[in-house]
Amino acid sequence: MCAEIDFLNSTNVVAFSSAIAGAFFGSLSAFWLGRLQQKRDLRDRRHSALIATQYALLSQWNILENVRRQHLEPLRQDPMRFTKLSRFYTIKAHCSVPFSEITFIANSDEPNMLQEIHIAEQSYLNAILAIELYNQKRDEFFKNAEGRVDQFDMETGKTTIATAPREVFMMRSVTDILYESVDKALPKLDEEAGNIWKFVERNFKGMKAIKCVPKPENQSGLK
Repeated sequence: MCAEIDFLNSTNVVAFSSAIAGAFFGSLSAFWLGRLQQKRDLRDRRHSALIATQYALLSQWNILENVRRQHLEPLRQDPMRFTKLSRFYTIKAHCSVPFSEITFIANSDEPNMLQEIHIAEQSYLNAILAIELYNQKRDEFFKNAEGRVDQFDMETGKTTIATAPREVFMMRSVTDILYESVDKALPKLDEEAGNIWKFVERNFKGMKAIKCVPKPENQSGLK
């Protein structure tokens, strides 16, 4: 009888131990699966933030590139470009870089990239300010010119206006600032969009970004 009781007790102990072990390893597996899912979710969020950043920079680039190609480039070498540029009508609303979502870059092996992205976006905003300044000074210039027409050709519409040297200097200056601001912003935006693609390639294996292929003369192509 005692031997039978010992056997039953041993069986119960083994069964109880197996249950504990099963519960422990089950909990451990659930814990690690949860951790793995958290890491995947964090990786996905960071990747999405990088793509959103790249999209913002490329959108800003596209706005300025249209300004350069359609308005600035045709008159770049014209010494009288400050009187011939038309008024700019640009969309003030733009995609902004989600800086609060990409601060993790500061803890990567390329912490300076966060600052460079900030500089790139600021160069775009400076170019937009230069466009607004040009519009303002252009409006003032032609408004002040009213009533000072020296000559007017009825056939061609060519007009000669008596203008103060100070006003001419101001228009030349704001026009030069406009060209310089756009020329500076375009390659910077292009460069950082390309750097994000490289960053994703190195740090997010198996995930994609917009591949940027730089072109000369402030242009870039996308694949």
